[in-house]
Amino acid sequence: APPTRATPLLYCTALPVLHRLHREPNLEGVGCLVIDELQEREPHTELLLAVVRDMFLRQPQLPLKVVLMATEGARLVNFWTGAGDGRQLPEPATFHIKDPPFPPKVFFLEDALEWTSFDMADSLICEGKDVPALNDREVAEVRRELHAAGHQYKLDTVRSLLMVERDTIPMELLRDLIFLFHGTAAPGSILVFLPELADIEQLSDALLLHPLGSELLLCPVHALAAPGQLQCSFTTDEPLRKVIL
Repeated sequence: APPTRATPLLYCTALPVLHRLHREPNLEGVGCLVIDELQEREPHTELLLAVVRDMFLRQPQLPLKVVLMATEGARLVNFWTGAGDGRQLPEPATFHIKDPPFPPKVFFLEDALEWTSFDMADSLICEGKDVPALNDREVAEVRRELHAAGHQYKLDTVRSLLMVERDTIPMELLRDLIFLFHGTAAPGSILVFLPELADIEQLSDALLLHPLGSELLLCPVHALAAPGQLQCSFTTDEPLRKVIL
């Protein structure tokens, strides 16, 4: 739904904010603007940062609070305060979060293949694709490299790893990984980030068709979802394992 005077919070990507700045150069009616993940250097976000900075250079007393969030704070402060034409803004107040409250554990594709015993060759055959012929020497070399990095993986895992197509993760692997967590992890929700709506729908179908699919509460979250669907993500009293896609 479009924002109204009663809208307390607008959460969006950079592009809608740029459109609003085009209509309202001073963002009338906005009390605070938070720009997050600036270290990702996304073009629309970079443009938004430059436009907002120029807005304050023109009107230093503008009644708008801006919060900029990035992992590279010093570089961001330098950009905000300095200008090629000699104009400057006062140095902003900064705060630093030393450690994340819940330090993440990082795992990789080879871990997912190992845990699930996923057979990439079978997956390719089911999709009607050719199974690549692997060189035993290459397989052994990759396995040695992983071992040298402190990781022990089965030979079948390394073979499957070398068969995975670049930038394409089989939905069946994600499905198996989710059900592995469902069966072994403590109570809690599972959050899966996917590139686009088609992937969300494909994984949702794969989970629903699984024999244990009735044990999951699927919450698809995307731009076309109705407000009622999005609300599913915030409920806490569901007896099922919630999977947010």
